[in-house]
Amino acid sequence: AQLEAKRQRLATLTSRYTELYPDVVTLKREIRELEARIAGNSPKGKEAAAAAADTDTDAPEGPPPASAQQKEASPGFNVNPAYQRLQSQIAADRLTIKNLKDEIHQINARMKLIQRRVENIPKREQELMSLKRDYATIKQSYDSLMERKINAEIAENLETRQKSERFRILDPANLPQRPVKPNRRKILAIGLLLGLGLGGGLAFLREQMDDTFHTLEEIKDFVDIPVIGVIPLDVRPEEIRRKRRIRLAAASATAVCVIAVVAGIHFYVKRVDVLVLDFVKLFLV
Repeated sequence: AQLEAKRQRLATLTSRYTELYPDVVTLKREIRELEARIAGNSPKGKEAAAAAADTDTDAPEGPPPASAQQKEASPGFNVNPAYQRLQSQIAADRLTIKNLKDEIHQINARMKLIQRRVENIPKREQELMSLKRDYATIKQSYDSLMERKINAEIAENLETRQKSERFRILDPANLPQRPVKPNRRKILAIGLLLGLGLGGGLAFLREQMDDTFHTLEEIKDFVDIPVIGVIPLDVRPEEIRRKRRIRLAAASATAVCVIAVVAGIHFYVKRVDVLVLDFVKLFLV
């Protein structure tokens, strides 16, 4: 029963795999061992197995001699079944060995091929990098040409559209009557106010900081005692002339500065007569 089960399993495996499949080879060996065990349990099987074992041990490996082949071929010669099974097993093992050697040879050839491929990987990587660089350069040139083509097509379309269309100016541009900026009237008004305010402020500040008495009434207002007499200021003629020269120099410098400012405004900003008219209009309008 065990032998039949193994044979059925062998038939199933051989229908799905080749003869060199490890499970098939193992199952065949187990079947042969079971057959040999069954044959060895019977008396004739034991004698035949012993005779076959002696024959296989003494004889060299290879095909049987010609006399044995003639005896097996003669019709009257009785062939031992155990011997036949052993011969079949030997032939199957030799075939298996041959197939394994062929498979080893194929595997070695594939290993050499894979080894050559592995050794050529750096070279292939360099070739791939070179191809990528060439591809990037060609793609950049292609993109540039495509962009130029698109721009040329757009320019051509615009030119064609402009030829087919005519433009007519409905409302021509006009020059402004007066400048938008700066607002000279506002600047003049602000300057006048600042000048008056600054002058009045400086005069008031100087008056507040002056702690001297200029008249008799100021002394009477400051002290509660009566004034007995007044000593006049003794001013020499040289001091009077010196103060007069200082006042004349200050007045001359002020006049020169005013003339320079007016001349600069007249030549670089606006004519003085037009500026005066605008100033008058500012307060009249």
